[in-house]
Amino acid sequence: MADFIETKFGKIPMNELTFSNFLEFPQISLPTYFDKKLTDKLVVEESKQSRLFKVNGRITRLPKFLTPSLAYFVGYFFGDGGMKDLEKSVKVTGREDHKFKIADEHLMQIEQIQKIYAGLFWLDIAVRKERLEKGEKTYYLETTNLVVYRFLCNVFGLSGGKKDFSLKIPGLIKNSHLEIKKAFLRGLFDADGDTRAVEAGFNSQSRVKLRMKQKQFMFEVKDMLKEVFGVSVNGPYYDSIGSSYIQIERQSCIVNLAENNLFFHPIKKWRLDKTANFLKNKNPLKGFVAESKYVGS
Repeated sequence: MADFIETKFGKIPMNELTFSNFLEFPQISLPTYFDKKLTDKLVVEESKQSRLFKVNGRITRLPKFLTPSLAYFVGYFFGDGGMKDLEKSVKVTGREDHKFKIADEHLMQIEQIQKIYAGLFWLDIAVRKERLEKGEKTYYLETTNLVVYRFLCNVFGLSGGKKDFSLKIPGLIKNSHLEIKKAFLRGLFDADGDTRAVEAGFNSQSRVKLRMKQKQFMFEVKDMLKEVFGVSVNGPYYDSIGSSYIQIERQSCIVNLAENNLFFHPIKKWRLDKTANFLKNKNPLKGFVAESKYVGS
């Protein structure tokens, strides 16, 4: 294994990266999610914890409880997931295409999502790397599964096609246990959030940022961040390309987010931990060698 992982901003020592554990408690009961596409005829086994479906010869597990790992997966999907538009697929092919995908620029993170997906739904998906050949630094998971697709739509309010104006924090999450809310936000920030790329050199203007196109959704996220992490959040602000963003800039709040593990993404977590350490100690990052001039994240 290499001693360093390279990002577009510099190098990070592999031995300093950590992988967070995803808890299965607390468990919050989920509502019944049968619909006309998921009938009793598809169910092959049922227990207190889950329901098994068989479609086209494949077994898919759907959990009966909302756990932190499921909330994290849903949050991540809200950020970097995409679903095929069923109406458009019918017009083009004459049938509904229940395809969805999840992406990340770092292999180690998409492998984490791969493991979470397998644990939740008992399904393996290969990491796809075709975009690397086209010059894009993107790894992704892509699969077609009627059961998981409709589960995400029915229970968490996701829908196919563009999600610019349709995103809302699911009521199940919003009205749930504190740890469920934290897990959802961690997934969302691991997908679309960032902090300064300190592997390129430390910048005194520290911040934690989330940028998305869904403006009203950002107000909801801001309120939940303030509620569950107790931080001051600036924004939403709007940029020239139609995206909105919120930022945490107060130093004490940045330290708080690091201490409460906002990021589970190993690279983003490393960056935030380094920043928080600097802010707490007001000392240079010991043993830290910048690979290039700071350019952002």
